[in-house]
Amino acid sequence: SLPAIEWVIDGFLPVGFQCFCGLPGIGKSTILAAMALIVAGFQSELKSRVRADRDRIVIYVSEDTEQLWRQFYGYSQIYQISAEKLETRIKLVDAKRCAISELAQELASLTLDVKNQCQDAPLLILDTASSLFDLDNENDNSEVAKFIASVKHQVYELQGCPIWLITHAAKTSSRNSADITPRGASAFMGDVNGTGSIYEHNGEKVFELGKT
Repeated sequence: SLPAIEWVIDGFLPVGFQCFCGLPGIGKSTILAAMALIVAGFQSELKSRVRADRDRIVIYVSEDTEQLWRQFYGYSQIYQISAEKLETRIKLVDAKRCAISELAQELASLTLDVKNQCQDAPLLILDTASSLFDLDNENDNSEVAKFIASVKHQVYELQGCPIWLITHAAKTSSRNSADITPRGASAFMGDVNGTGSIYEHNGEKVFELGKT
């Protein structure tokens, strides 16, 4: 018998290691920040039809937490979410070009601390792969696979924390095409549990899943 699926976003995004890609400037962080608010328990404030399976603390690791906070603060003003409440549900962590083993251990420690406090696994968002991890060659499958395996094992497999990794799309990808792939090694698609792409269609932003 198959076990029931555990969701992060009901009927759309399951728990696991997900990799999302899009071209620079397409709005990856904007869309993921809105989805992070839904996961953090602000569905009612956003009046969204998208629902989270449960409310989770969100740990958002970024190369530019100041810019990311402005994004979240803007949402809080539009949807009348108190900044104090926002800070209790969204944890921003600054990281730049860290060694894979070092960052994996740090992420494991961060997520475990939150899990122990809340008795539930937080969502970990990593934005973006190229800016956070000290990869000598993002086209090297063995190097990328090692990074994915390290984070996946310590954070998802051992703790059950869902992971959303954001990457840039390959330069050959079209801004208006769903057939976009992550820039670099095929391990960004092959070694994760699921993939998604963000692109434009008829002037609208589309977030579409690929491998599930």
